[in-house]
Amino acid sequence: MATKMTHRDRISKAHIALMRNPLWVWLAPTCMIGNVSIRDDFPTAGTDGRDVIYGSEFMYKLNEAQLRATVVHENMHKAFRHMSVYKYLHDRYEAQYPGLVNMGMDYVINRHIKKDTSGFLQTWEPHIQYCYDAKYDDDMVWDTPRVIEDLLQQHKNGGKGKGKGQSGQGQGQDEHDWAGAEEITQAEQEALDKAIEQALRQGQVLSKRMAGNTPRELGDLLTPAVDWRQALRDFVTERARSGEFQTFARPNRRFMGQGMYRPSYYSETVKSILFACDTSGSIGAEDLKEVLSEVQGCLEVVKPETVDIIYWDTAVARHEHYAGMDSTNIIGSTKPAGGGGTAPSCVVPFCHARQIKPSVAIWLSDGYVGGDWAEDLGVPAFWVISSGGQVPAHLPHVQLPARR
Repeated sequence: MATKMTHRDRISKAHIALMRNPLWVWLAPTCMIGNVSIRDDFPTAGTDGRDVIYGSEFMYKLNEAQLRATVVHENMHKAFRHMSVYKYLHDRYEAQYPGLVNMGMDYVINRHIKKDTSGFLQTWEPHIQYCYDAKYDDDMVWDTPRVIEDLLQQHKNGGKGKGKGQSGQGQGQDEHDWAGAEEITQAEQEALDKAIEQALRQGQVLSKRMAGNTPRELGDLLTPAVDWRQALRDFVTERARSGEFQTFARPNRRFMGQGMYRPSYYSETVKSILFACDTSGSIGAEDLKEVLSEVQGCLEVVKPETVDIIYWDTAVARHEHYAGMDSTNIIGSTKPAGGGGTAPSCVVPFCHARQIKPSVAIWLSDGYVGGDWAEDLGVPAFWVISSGGQVPAHLPHVQLPARR
């Protein structure tokens, strides 16, 4: 006599089905990353970017095609590395526009699910509302940041948007466990990024063998695309405008009663900016000039009292200090120096000894620093990583596009 399949059996069956499907085999190796758990108290499904949780009551409602769509949805969050790549957007908008970034990410994923007309995947009617709008189907135009920007503009204009994803709470369909993502350590995140990259490359090979179609974004998934100029300006200008920073040293009491450990905020103005550039030989002149140009643009908007530029390798090779109007032509006056090795922590004692106390620090490097991200400097930091470099997934960062 046949026995009824357990929830875990059904999920395993869905994973195997992805491995056998030419259209979705590219995602199958990513499904093997992290842990899968099933909880009675979970409303739908969710991920922290590594592990996936499925709600048992939700699973009871789903047919096999809907369950496969749920597995695809959660693992595409992992493949897109949403929880690390777009953390800076979540941090920026969540307090004022709850769920905005969650919905933007869901719209991008669900267009892929809607495009599968083979019957292998099925959307979630009538069980939940979900984020989909045909307006965002063109993946050449609508990447995640642009979808989020469009949703924000709709909100500001008093509209409620279109599509089935406008749930009553405006949170999207699944749970995006940002708090859980915060608990992933730096070493764990770096290992996770490598594992996801390897899984995507393996999936790409499997897809070619099965003559399957991989999404156009698969190439971008291997080097997540973010508008690095806008992200850099957002980081600096938002702090100049709000003067708010986060710290876990004083947990936010508002969330303690819910069993969540979240940071509180403290105020500080952007009086001084530090630009610390890796000159170990990994940063080309064009990258340095391009990033310096954007830093110069930030200075014109923020107008800090002082700017310090430090060129470093295994030691500080050169320090330049600018005050007032001196900072209006940094590109023309700066003189990079340095040559070998990579140790950003060398900047920390240098700054302490000279009483350099920046409000924010902007770092430029290839990221191969052996886990040394100079966090002892103790100020909000933003890392600009050269193409192909190692990103600090636990810190605000962007990666420069490859030069053609």
